Amino acid sequence: MLFKNDEEQLLHLYGVTRVCFKYRSHVVEGLNIRNRIEILEIDKNSGFNATRLSFCAASVKPRTFPAPRTINYTVNRDLIGLNSVTIMEKIVAKVAELDLYIPL
Repeated sequence: MLFKNDEEQLLHLYGVTRVCFKYRSHVVEGLNIRNRIEILEIDKNSGFNATRLSFCAASVKPRTFPAPRTINYTVNRDLIGLNSVTIMEKIVAKVAELDLYIPL
């Protein structure tokens, strides 16, 4: 249920699961090919209203944030030098900007 203006409304989620932050790459799959913003805009323009981000404890563990792998920095220049948690925060911010939901 979604609460909007103190009124309960039924929310239907039509989402896509992004394989991410739980494998050895510690980032969203596809960053080796496309820009993170483009990936999320494709989700939105395809009619989805939710993007699920899977993750494991190893990807978000304090003090040991792993270095992400498999990123094409030519198309993701703003991710250079960032750890997996900071990249996840940037993705979550863009998801919010696109008015999508993130089921955990």
